[in-house]
Amino acid sequence: LTGKSPHRKGDDLTPIGAPNELEVSCHAAAVLRHALDGNATAKARILTIPLEMPKSSSEPPDLLLPRIMRFLSAAVRSSSSSALGEGAGVERGAGGAPGFTNAERIAAITAARKDAEKLQAVLLRLLIAWLHGCAPAVNSFLAPAAHLPMLADLARDSGGSAHVAGLASVLLGCCLCAETLDGHVDAHAVLDVVTARVGLNEFFGRWEEMRKTPEFIAAAAAPVLAKPLTRITAQKLVNRKVGESDGRGEEDATGGVYDHSMARFIDA
Repeated sequence: LTGKSPHRKGDDLTPIGAPNELEVSCHAAAVLRHALDGNATAKARILTIPLEMPKSSSEPPDLLLPRIMRFLSAAVRSSSSSALGEGAGVERGAGGAPGFTNAERIAAITAARKDAEKLQAVLLRLLIAWLHGCAPAVNSFLAPAAHLPMLADLARDSGGSAHVAGLASVLLGCCLCAETLDGHVDAHAVLDVVTARVGLNEFFGRWEEMRKTPEFIAAAAAPVLAKPLTRITAQKLVNRKVGESDGRGEEDATGGVYDHSMARFIDA
């Protein structure tokens, strides 16, 4: 997550589409989320720790929160590009049927869009865990003027993804409820943006749409106990590929978008 996974093209960030790199980024974000969850000291301290030391004193340090937002912005652009590709005209082969090459292209675009959706969901879950109950983190998130409008636009229209729109609404809720003893957050400014760019009915509706999805329902269900650890099951775990289902169906049912702890937090 803190590595060089995006390619730089000027000031733009284009995520690499390799599935193994996507899974590595998702696992890294999940580990960081669990480390920050409920740890107020870590949430505040990691805001100022540079990922890389600047080459000169005139350059600002590269911090984790801005980098995550660049990753999220790149994933949003990737999802939008995939949606435009899906909406392009379909070439026809013999007999008026879609050509084989075109079918491959559509399959690749669909897979890229799902990968972008999963990455957006993973990054939003990380931000929810980081910003929840941490006013300094919320203020750092809101400091760049572009962050809040981008998040509101995700909640309003995320390319048809109920998961991304719902998680974006949850993150907006964390910003609205961040008034704590350790800092002050201008919740009125957040509410003004939500009202103007999303609408309160749409804002709460995104939560309900997300909670009704099969993936969320599966994540909210009571977890299934793991199989007893034997030599055979241990060998299967060793041979299992990154991101592959563990046989309990959890990864398949939730699509890697939610986990049980996040679903319980949203339902609480």
